[in-house]
Amino acid sequence: MGVKLDELKTDTKPFILTAAAQSNKDTVLSWLSSTNRQPFLVVGPDGCGKEELLKHCFAEDNQSQLAIVHSSAQSRASAIMQCLLQHCVQTSSASGRVLRPKDKPWLILYLKNIDLPAPDKYGTNEMLTFLHQLLTYEGYYDEHLDWIGLENVQVNRKSILGTISSQFEKLLKNYRNTTGKTKKEVIFLDHIFVTNGTVVPSSHNAVGLPLIPHSRHDYQVRLRLSHPFIATNFLGGSVLLAGRSGLGRADAIRLIANMHEMTVFTPRITPNYGQKQFDMELKNAIQTALSNNEHVVFLLEDYKILRPQFLQAINVLVSSGDVPGLFSIQELDALSTALRDQMSQDGFQGDMQQYFAQRVRTLLHVGLVLDTDSTAFEARIAENPAIFKQSNVIWQDSWGRASVLQVCLNSERICSDVKYAKNVSIQHKIQSPYKFQRCIENYASIYEKKKSVIAGRLERLKAGVSKLTEAREQVALMQKTAATKSKLLAEKQADADEALKDISKSMTGAEDQKTSMQQLRAATEEENMKIAEKKKKIEEQLKDVEPLLEEARSAVGSIRPESLSEIRSLRAPPEAIRDILQAVLLFMGILDTSWEAMRRFLSKSSVKDEIINFDAHRITRDVHKKVSALVQGKQASFDPKNAKRASVAAAPLAAWVTANLQYSAILEKISPLEQEKNELISNLSKAEKQIQKLSKGLLTVDEKVAALKEKFEGLMKEATQIKIDLEKEQETIAAAGTLVDRLAGEFSRWQIQMESLTQEMDNVESCSIITAAFVTYLGGCSEKIRTEVLKTFQQNINLNNFSPVAFCAMETEQLNWRNHGLPADSLSIENTVIIFNGSPTPLIIDPTGRVASFLHSFIQKSEVLRAAQTDLFTQIEFGIRFGKTIIVDDVTEVDAALVPIFRRELSSQGPRQVITFADKQIDYHPDFKLFLCTKNQQIVIPSSIRNVLSEVNFTTTRSGLASQLLGLAIQIERPELEEKSSSLARDTETKKVELENLEQLLLQQLASSEENLLGNAVLLNSLNKSKENAETISRSIMESEKLHKELTDVLILNLFPFLTWNTGAVLCGAICL
Repeated sequence: MGVKLDELKTDTKPFILTAAAQSNKDTVLSWLSSTNRQPFLVVGPDGCGKEELLKHCFAEDNQSQLAIVHSSAQSRASAIMQCLLQHCVQTSSASGRVLRPKDKPWLILYLKNIDLPAPDKYGTNEMLTFLHQLLTYEGYYDEHLDWIGLENVQVNRKSILGTISSQFEKLLKNYRNTTGKTKKEVIFLDHIFVTNGTVVPSSHNAVGLPLIPHSRHDYQVRLRLSHPFIATNFLGGSVLLAGRSGLGRADAIRLIANMHEMTVFTPRITPNYGQKQFDMELKNAIQTALSNNEHVVFLLEDYKILRPQFLQAINVLVSSGDVPGLFSIQELDALSTALRDQMSQDGFQGDMQQYFAQRVRTLLHVGLVLDTDSTAFEARIAENPAIFKQSNVIWQDSWGRASVLQVCLNSERICSDVKYAKNVSIQHKIQSPYKFQRCIENYASIYEKKKSVIAGRLERLKAGVSKLTEAREQVALMQKTAATKSKLLAEKQADADEALKDISKSMTGAEDQKTSMQQLRAATEEENMKIAEKKKKIEEQLKDVEPLLEEARSAVGSIRPESLSEIRSLRAPPEAIRDILQAVLLFMGILDTSWEAMRRFLSKSSVKDEIINFDAHRITRDVHKKVSALVQGKQASFDPKNAKRASVAAAPLAAWVTANLQYSAILEKISPLEQEKNELISNLSKAEKQIQKLSKGLLTVDEKVAALKEKFEGLMKEATQIKIDLEKEQETIAAAGTLVDRLAGEFSRWQIQMESLTQEMDNVESCSIITAAFVTYLGGCSEKIRTEVLKTFQQNINLNNFSPVAFCAMETEQLNWRNHGLPADSLSIENTVIIFNGSPTPLIIDPTGRVASFLHSFIQKSEVLRAAQTDLFTQIEFGIRFGKTIIVDDVTEVDAALVPIFRRELSSQGPRQVITFADKQIDYHPDFKLFLCTKNQQIVIPSSIRNVLSEVNFTTTRSGLASQLLGLAIQIERPELEEKSSSLARDTETKKVELENLEQLLLQQLASSEENLLGNAVLLNSLNKSKENAETISRSIMESEKLHKELTDVLILNLFPFLTWNTGAVLCGAICL
């Protein structure tokens, strides 16, 4: 009979009737016949077809109802009792209460893997003993000690090869031994072991290949991601992911579930998480799948298996699709009601219990993530075989070299240069994927931090050296400038002195000129008085004639133009008019006295103005004589009546002539006075001109003096400014020169440090790799192993004599640790470096308990909690919310509820990051830190939890013990010396820290000065003060070290016997002390 592909996709696989299968089938069916029903046991190796044989035989028995009990190491008699109660009805009979099958005449009790239940502490196997009672007495006692009988119940047992109780050996008489033959014919297809990346994506043979198109890559990624889904959906519904922590198995399941829109259920571990809570979550997953008819995933990770019963329930679930006792009768009835319609639509041939199990197996996919490093791994698989048999196994212990390189290259924070990774052999412990990822993160953190520190320090050193170099050059330049300014100052002072002399000379000449000017002004005032007297006399002489002259002028002004035109029109003027006009022309200086000349004179438009404005001083002696002779000779013509009779215009002219003639006569009479007056006026004018000249000279002198004063002031100002600047520069030169000379040692040392830091910057990647490996893998190792492994790292990367401690922590930082209470031995220093540079949550094994005190003292705002206190998880929750540092001391066990914190399982809700802790969504503060401290060196922690912790072992070593014993001996023998030595050591360390801080302050001040160093007096004073303090501290350190050396010599002389102890003496001393 052929087998079709569709038959392989159903839960009921085809049964191939080979000759051996037909023979076995006939044997089993003979035990199921109504006349020969009896218990039987089927024994065979795993995968030989026992279950398929029984299923085929049970399917042909129409008179029987099947009830399956899946056994495991923790199975008890209660599992059989629950199964019987579930499939039987209770009736009363004459012998008491009896259980009879519900739906059919017979009930087959099918017990799978009955060899697995483990004996109790008394050596009794409860399940087998109960089964023996059922077979022997056909009944059992319930919890109330009432006898319950069984009717029509047939027991069938299936087991793998193993030791079986002797009471079942008689049932083997009809068993045909076909094991050897069958084993050779079986093909194992239900286990998939991935070792070469067939299922899980791997980077095998990927290095060096060309880039592939995005579409092809996307298809391959989808294919690889969908493979686990194919396994969980097509091949049986559940998957077992076996491997080591850090492979991303749980994330892969969540990603695949999200891609296929499947809800993921997983136990949310709380401090008091137990069987009840687990059953509720498993029940919730099953109810969701059945009620909504949707595929769901129940994800169970190794660290969440707090009790064996958790895995037992999963074992039964993946095997049968049901967990006995998980649902109450009422809950089962409610689910049955909801499933009955669906069962009818599907045309399912079977009872409701079978349909329920079939739907659970179809819709519920169990994702089981187990850690192969766990000591309980093999026992768990052996005790729960259905998990291994019914699930699809994807097994991957670690990454290969190609995958390791690919992870390095794909990391966003790590440097792309992985040339050193090719030279490092991957040991088994280092192959832990989680540890390796932690190593990559530590490398990125150390690399970024150290690079930043080196770059910052190198930048400050460069800036400091540059400032000092610049200061040296500026001091030399300022010295030259100061010499030039000194010479310029002398020149300016000389020019100022010369200008002062010129000012004095000019002011002396000005005084002489002022004296002369004053004398001239006195003489001028005297002349003015004389002129006034002469003028007064002349005015007295002229006072009688001047009115006549003014009257005549007024009369001339009143002459009308017509009158003048009338005279001018006459051809032969009367004698009077002619004589008058002749006198007028003579006064005007016109010697031509012809009528034509007279007519031309009268034709002028300005004739009246000329006559009126005529100045009598123009009349010369000759003109006066001529006119006087004319007037005397022609008196009739100048008679006002005759003149007026001759012409209206002639009379005013005649009066004007007469008045001017009189005025001229008086002028001639007073001409000596006029002459004297004019001489006085001339002298006065000369004196005034001389005064003006002297005044101008004085003004010029004043201007010259003002200019000289201004020049002098300018020269003095320049000289003063030059002097001030020179004094300031000389002060700066003195201060800067002193600073440069005092910092000569630092200048040389800083240059050496710059070269060292430049080289260190070139090797920062290699050093970070070694340091990351050191803090990730060697925290829990002894000093000997650390030295050996570190030496191997150094040889592989060609960095001999490299110290991760010195690389991560400067000497001042180590001194600071010791000042806060850290033991001074090298192991403690190394462990502290691992604590502050390794995992965010270290597990500190410290038998002395001093480390917790040190952390509390060193870390500000830290809180120390006891592991046993009742509000521990509440305080941790507050720490997560508010970014506190929590130190948990006296840890005896690590609660699985803390694992999300260890693994930083954060999710984003908008701008916030939250973490699920103790079944709560809590805002995660980035400053939160958690330290676990224990005094128990043998603390037992599951490997799944230990792998996500960074173990740091402070257990005392032989050298450390010897050092501590020597210290105890010194305290006992010479306590005063020990106290003094400790005080000196503390003082020296404190001063070294202060010295380092001051040196950093010097560098910071030099590097941060934006302006000219020499121009900042405050900065120079601050630098000098810092240098003085540094020198004082250096001298103090030298004195302290000298005293400490002397004290050490005294201790050696007094305690020499203790220093020569051998190993046995050390142990003896430890016991005695």
